[in-house]
Amino acid sequence: MAGSPVSDIVIGYVEEVRTYIPALRKGLAALRENPEQPELVEEMHRMVHTIKGASLMVGIPGLSHIALQMENALADLLSGDLSVTVQLLDTMKDTISRFQAYCDGLTGDGVQPREMLRETVLAYRRVRELPPDDDEAELAPLLHEIPAFEAGTGAAADGDETGADDLEREMAALAAEEASPSPPETPPPSAEPPEILPELLESFYEEAREHLDELDSSLNILESQVTEPAEMTPDQKEIVRKIRRAVHTLKGASAVIGLSTIAAWGHIFEDFLDWLYESARSITPEMIAMLMDGGDLMARLVASPQMSQDTRSQALQAQFTGIMGAPETGAPSAEPSPAPGGVPAETAPPAPTATVLPEPEPGHPDFFTRQTQTLRVSTERVDELVNLTGEVMIVSGAFEQQMNLFMEATRELDVARNRLREIARDMEVGYEVKALGRLGTGAGGPAAAATAYEDFDSLELDRYSRLSMIIRTLNESVIDVGALFTRLSTLHSDFDGHLNRQRVLMSDLQDKMMQIRMLPMSTLSNKLRRTVREVGKVLGKKLRLVIEGEEIELDRLIWDRLTDPLMHLLRNAADHGIEPPDVRRRINKPAVATLRLAASREGNQVVIRITDDGAGLNYRAITRKARDAGLMGEDEEMAEEELAALIFRPGFSTRETISEVSGRGVGMDVVRENIQSIKGSVRVNSWKERGTRFTIRIPLTLAAIRALLFRLEDRTFAIALNEIREIIRVEPRNLIRRPKRAIRAGEDLIPLHSLKTLLHIDTGKSESLSPIVLVVDAGGRREALEIDALVGQREIVIKSTGSHLRYVRGISGVTIVGDGSVVPILNVPELIGVETAITPRPRVIPAEEAEPAPVAERPPTILVVDDSVSIRQVVSQLLEGQGWQIRTARDGLDALEKLREEQPDLIVLDIEMPRMNGYEFLSALSADPDYRRIPVVMLTSRATAKHRDRAIALGARGFAIKPFNDNEFIDMILSLIV
Repeated sequence: MAGSPVSDIVIGYVEEVRTYIPALRKGLAALRENPEQPELVEEMHRMVHTIKGASLMVGIPGLSHIALQMENALADLLSGDLSVTVQLLDTMKDTISRFQAYCDGLTGDGVQPREMLRETVLAYRRVRELPPDDDEAELAPLLHEIPAFEAGTGAAADGDETGADDLEREMAALAAEEASPSPPETPPPSAEPPEILPELLESFYEEAREHLDELDSSLNILESQVTEPAEMTPDQKEIVRKIRRAVHTLKGASAVIGLSTIAAWGHIFEDFLDWLYESARSITPEMIAMLMDGGDLMARLVASPQMSQDTRSQALQAQFTGIMGAPETGAPSAEPSPAPGGVPAETAPPAPTATVLPEPEPGHPDFFTRQTQTLRVSTERVDELVNLTGEVMIVSGAFEQQMNLFMEATRELDVARNRLREIARDMEVGYEVKALGRLGTGAGGPAAAATAYEDFDSLELDRYSRLSMIIRTLNESVIDVGALFTRLSTLHSDFDGHLNRQRVLMSDLQDKMMQIRMLPMSTLSNKLRRTVREVGKVLGKKLRLVIEGEEIELDRLIWDRLTDPLMHLLRNAADHGIEPPDVRRRINKPAVATLRLAASREGNQVVIRITDDGAGLNYRAITRKARDAGLMGEDEEMAEEELAALIFRPGFSTRETISEVSGRGVGMDVVRENIQSIKGSVRVNSWKERGTRFTIRIPLTLAAIRALLFRLEDRTFAIALNEIREIIRVEPRNLIRRPKRAIRAGEDLIPLHSLKTLLHIDTGKSESLSPIVLVVDAGGRREALEIDALVGQREIVIKSTGSHLRYVRGISGVTIVGDGSVVPILNVPELIGVETAITPRPRVIPAEEAEPAPVAERPPTILVVDDSVSIRQVVSQLLEGQGWQIRTARDGLDALEKLREEQPDLIVLDIEMPRMNGYEFLSALSADPDYRRIPVVMLTSRATAKHRDRAIALGARGFAIKPFNDNEFIDMILSLIV
């Protein structure tokens, strides 16, 4: 169309493009404010995709190629291959400006598309950090397809000679190019030519997703099985066959609809899989790594067929050839050969040999014979349906509450019937005979009528007075009320049956609606594994990611929020936690480090644990960095829990050098913020030279759960029933008030919290001597919550508190009960403070000190104080077997002398000893500030509560009864010194 007037179709199309530009600019502005908006990115991708395809259809290839660059970037944003950065947003902003300039040029004096395209392509290559050396090779085929100048309506109307001159120069250049003896460049195949029907593409991508999932799943199984060179087993051959079948299907389907880039790579990949299945006898980790790279390349090509993968595919093809041996004559090349006329043709399959791909098995229909009916619905509509389902459940709950009132009224009716029956019986028995006599003496009435029947005895013929008629009427009323009660009871029973069925159906409907929004963790698995593989290559470390619980489901939006934190934690574990290969060999660790990501459902939470087998947190480096940053004094010491919490501070990093993987101090604080934004929590545990574990807890939202409702003063609250271990009324003798409130449950002491205090509910009432207590599971620990009264169990719907109340501490949501009142649902771990980024050390007995002494690098020293030589020997041998240093003392005075010589990390103390008993020693210990921080475990044969309470009051941190269980005793000591 260069040099020719712009047609009406093009003018109309230009106006259409202009309607997209404000929406795209608005979308970019919104992404700058909040990058976590996948729906917005998807909508922008749809608009740019429309511009790209329609521009090519109406004959504006320059605008199409410019839009293609932005479309690829948006597609990579959706797939996670790119992240939202300032550079990317600025590049997209410039691209939208070029859309505007292109439209203005087409309706004005013309446009120079090659210059615009060059600037666009180079800008996006810089965003992707691609080498500048390949710029011209990438640009050449693109620039060849578009003219140097496209005239606009203004140029055509004015008879602009410049446009004609440019056209003549362009034609002369093309003629010289055709006369050149060098072969013309073959234009790259278009991944989505205009003739491909959108319905066909959509069907292909739906099917391709299934095959890619199967491909990744099979490759992950092989990766877990093949850790060293070995002979291929029949099961592994079967897995290779499945991989080959998936690649074969993808290759054939992509070739049929015209995605020749995917087909070409699929042909190369399939050749290697054929050799591996038919000829290879052994299999090695290197082969698995090549298969992984081939699968990753296939996934990238399916996600973005327009992207050039020549360099990567040629490198992989060279690796395949190196393993298979010299290529046979006529082996297919990486690029499809052009068909006559310059149109790319599908790569021809190799000539048939003795090895033929198996035909589809019975029961496994071919790719294009499968018909999958799908329906695209926006997430807003699904949200509306879920909310409506919740409202119906709330109305059902209100009806259930009214049914309970109806049953209570029916019972009251039965009580009134019984009372009426008693009154009638009393009147009949106590008053009727006397009343008959009195009535008989009166004039007229029944007495006069009686004379007519005086020949009948009273036993032969009943006489009825007015009182008799009243009593009979009462009896009949009693019968009528009884019949009414029976009918109402039957109706209630029928209603209750229908209500129960409705409740079951509503629960199923709720589950089905939630499943529409829910996605399994397996949707992230491939991306996480790819991240670990790429980080391993960059760092030169051999890493293996094991994922457990891939079937665990969460809301798609929650997974979107969790993807970046999970990827960062895995990168951080690989960089900071995993030792270099030479270090691992020196300390006898496996050469291949293991990262484990395990998800599980615990109550109404999903718990994700990320564990590595590396060196653990470097507390010395953290301490040094904290002192350099002024977070602690030079002489100040912090407990390991406090040091671990520092890694979540903004800008805190122990890495001395900055790299692409880590070292910028940006990440862990964002991880915590992202997790807290979805009401989750993150904790870290670390073991020296054994590894680190991050535990993420995410509450389920928008779900129906069974909850316990209770009252505090005049307010009602709810807690998920599966978080509650038991409900008890504490007897006064089991209530401990000092040094911290706790309750005694069997042999355990459980910290006791007042919910009124935690929720800041003012009350003038004193503490109850026998409170009702809920024992709950809070972050893996048992905690006790004091309440006023129980209301009962209910099926409730968790509703969001909205954006204005999103960050209310301790509240995970609300529910609406039958009477219309709003009941807050408590987030117990957050409420009592275990949602912090560190794991508090377990405490057998609450202590006054908030933090224990820092762990020493040397083995712990334990002082055993007992007057019995045998007990000292038995305990010493048990503790020495753990690698600890043991010192002994025969009584309290001897122990005080030993303390002056060397301060131990823990004291095991008997109660009954000569000269100074255990209680006297505890009193002396707590009075000395140098010794009061030493944890003390009482070891005695006195098992009564009186002795235990006295020890706790004096500051003991543990209490064990002779004879004791060795494992439990060791665990108790470990909880106090580790």
